[in-house]
Amino acid sequence: HGNERVGPTSLLEMAELLAEAAHCESLPRMKYKPEERDNNTTSTNSNQPDTEEEARWKEELFAASSCRTSLDKEKGIPSHHRRWLARLVATRRTIIIPTANALGYSRDQREEDGIDPNRDFPFDIEEKDRSKCMQTTAGRSINELFRSHLFPIGLTFHGGMEVIGYEWGAPTYLNKDAPDAVAQNAIASAYSRYAGAFPRHVAYDFGTMNDKVYYVRGGMEDWAFAGSWDPDRVVKCAPKTLGGYPEEKTKYNNSTLRAFNMLVETSNPKTPSRNDLGKRNNPLDTAIGGDNGHIARNIRLALLAMDVVEPYVSIREV
Repeated sequence: HGNERVGPTSLLEMAELLAEAAHCESLPRMKYKPEERDNNTTSTNSNQPDTEEEARWKEELFAASSCRTSLDKEKGIPSHHRRWLARLVATRRTIIIPTANALGYSRDQREEDGIDPNRDFPFDIEEKDRSKCMQTTAGRSINELFRSHLFPIGLTFHGGMEVIGYEWGAPTYLNKDAPDAVAQNAIASAYSRYAGAFPRHVAYDFGTMNDKVYYVRGGMEDWAFAGSWDPDRVVKCAPKTLGGYPEEKTKYNNSTLRAFNMLVETSNPKTPSRNDLGKRNNPLDTAIGGDNGHIARNIRLALLAMDVVEPYVSIREV
């Protein structure tokens, strides 16, 4: 929703952190490492000037050291965290949409031109209401992304309470568990623990959206989770807004719409107090202190979502 501020800010801060860590880890660039000098053909004078290649290599080494020192000292990202962040960049394709409802964000309004984008998806709505889905630019943009990618993990950030919600969140499935509820609960629990608490705010509660939040028709989370394998709940949209939208765009096959797509309600107020946002340094430190806040804990939560998308083994040292 356009009037909710924690999610967009957290994602932009996370993107900057990931890019900076990956850049630091990429240095020095080995293509600039010069060939060893041949002692039989070069002068033995230790004071001989560097070649152009050697001077460039020294610049690379200095840049690598400076970048890593800056991350550690100024942002509180030590070497093991830097390597972890860089690995997430190198081994995952992460799509970040900080402001899906860009018009609402610009106007500081919940809706997009009077339409709620989070009721704009063709899941668990009645056939007679199929003109009331895919009405927004936000909904269509997200639909196009999911049609072209098979996302295993997703997050949607909102505001109004503090909770992590997973499927189901639709009236048809009230008091019913999703097929993989145990796995969703385990992941949501991990999100809550790593996001953590900070002064005046406890760790996120978590559970199904039906239990912890409320059910909706046309919700994005359940659509992204089950739109491909629960066709009885899906309708073909026929909106009249924005020049219409092809019905075939809401007909889905098995190569999409099967994500663990969880709702994160980040804060009770839509725009929290600046004092509760936290500081930019030590964003991965879960200690309950003055540096922690809404932004840092949702950076951690989103990073964990990137991490759990695929199992791996990491050897820290030998």
